[in-house]
Amino acid sequence: MGKRSRGAQTGDPQALCSAGQLALLTNSVAPRTKSCWSLEKRFSRTTQFLASYAYSKNVGTNRVNNDNWSEGYGPLDRDVPHILNLSAVVELPWGLQLGFNSSYYSKLPFTTFVAGLDFNSDGTDGDALPGTSVNRFNRGLGKEDLS
Repeated sequence: MGKRSRGAQTGDPQALCSAGQLALLTNSVAPRTKSCWSLEKRFSRTTQFLASYAYSKNVGTNRVNNDNWSEGYGPLDRDVPHILNLSAVVELPWGLQLGFNSSYYSKLPFTTFVAGLDFNSDGTDGDALPGTSVNRFNRGLGKEDLS
């Protein structure tokens, strides 16, 4: 750990010390689309249907454990592996069109934290609950893993 600033050094940006704890945040992202398909079908001159599906993975480094930087690697909070879109258009008399569009997607992953506690003794607080890891709920962990 570095030297702590004292007195006039606290306001000096060139002083080789700090006024408090420093936090280093890093983010590494590796999104991948594994598969994607779409199906389009025209049932008549007036009715059209479209369905599309994508399976993807959005992984990277979520949080930093100062003692083990690779510990936070896994699904990011915006990881949505399954996305299904359905839409239809029907042509009505007098040149009117009626449309329908709906999207369905997987639940987002999340992490359970306890504010103010340093479970792994790395000098930072807000660590994930012991026995869990970052963004693993809805990605292998569920309610039963909280007990």
